[in-house]
Amino acid sequence: MNFSNLFSILASAQKDYTAQIVISYVIIALVVAFIVFIVLVNKNIVMKKDNPFRRFITHPLFFYSLKRIGSALFSIVIALAITFCLIRMQDLELTYCFPHKIHYNDDESYRRFCDIYMDSLGLSGSLLEQFIKYLYNIIPIPKQIVTVNPIDSSATVEFAIVYLGRVTPKSSDIDPLIWDAIARRMPVSFRWSALATVLQILIGYPLGVAMAKNQDKLVDKIGKTYIILINAIPGLLYFYLLYTMFLQLDYSGVKLFPMGWENDNFSTWLAPAISSAFAGVAGIAYWVRRYMLNEINSDYVKYARAKGLPERTIMYKHVLRNAIVPLSRSLSTAFISCLFGSYFIEKLFVIPGFGYMLTTAIQAQDFMIVQGIVVVSAVLSVVSYLIADITMACLDPRISFEG
Repeated sequence: MNFSNLFSILASAQKDYTAQIVISYVIIALVVAFIVFIVLVNKNIVMKKDNPFRRFITHPLFFYSLKRIGSALFSIVIALAITFCLIRMQDLELTYCFPHKIHYNDDESYRRFCDIYMDSLGLSGSLLEQFIKYLYNIIPIPKQIVTVNPIDSSATVEFAIVYLGRVTPKSSDIDPLIWDAIARRMPVSFRWSALATVLQILIGYPLGVAMAKNQDKLVDKIGKTYIILINAIPGLLYFYLLYTMFLQLDYSGVKLFPMGWENDNFSTWLAPAISSAFAGVAGIAYWVRRYMLNEINSDYVKYARAKGLPERTIMYKHVLRNAIVPLSRSLSTAFISCLFGSYFIEKLFVIPGFGYMLTTAIQAQDFMIVQGIVVVSAVLSVVSYLIADITMACLDPRISFEG
């Protein structure tokens, strides 16, 4: 491999990104200063006089959200550190460099290639240096990313705002930059997962209400039997059984649920969405039934009946309204979870989404992609839990975040 022009390529690629970098760091500094200011206000050190702005930034929910974000960022760093260490227990040089040794005639050329290639992947230096470099790369500030193609001996410079690493030739079917790969795969997962979530809600909630209204009657017994069966059978098994059923229907000429994923063909979304909803309906129905039965036995329901209110009004205006508050936590995060897809479903139905990308990367030992997916999953999980807390507070005024 010829590296004679490597440094000249890198030097000529240096552009004036000073303005963008300065702006990015100024924004980060302003955010940090604002957070410090909020803490000082809440401690009654500054801005002691009451005004609307002070009431807003000292609101318990607002300050609670900031604390949750801070603790979540710390949790993300810990999760990244654990993943980082576990991945680097592997022989990464053997994983990444050795497959390309056939392109080099002598050990010296191979060693030079391996050193530069591992450096471009952020795998050079001590473990702490590698981790700090990775944290810098995932901070959303403009930066230049050096990539080395081990086949044609070229060095290129990419300009990125968020950089989660680059894929290796093991995953050549994926975009060169992991951030681009994830951004392209997530909408695919969201298509069928969002449809599955809608089906779960449309079927699970009415089923749970019907079971609660007809406690210990036929509808309730059928529903409980369904819930027990779903919980008793391993998820991977009934996913595979449903996949086989849809496959046989497709072979038989029944095109209601055609197999073979197509991004622009809604009918191909139905089989994976129904397979996922099949399990989700049981969980929703179980919790709706449970919360509604708790409310039905409450004193305010007995009082409403004593006043002569119609049973329909009691059930839907009072019971369901209160029972839905605890469930709002899962509902508010459901559509964010749709971005992840399902590793089992996407692998079975060969859907090129987020989950399929992870399983493919693990099989190919492309640990760079695994790292990037851990970052995105952790961040989105934090966002979803924060949204859930805020939703709960808005729906239930009894919730307090004081103390």
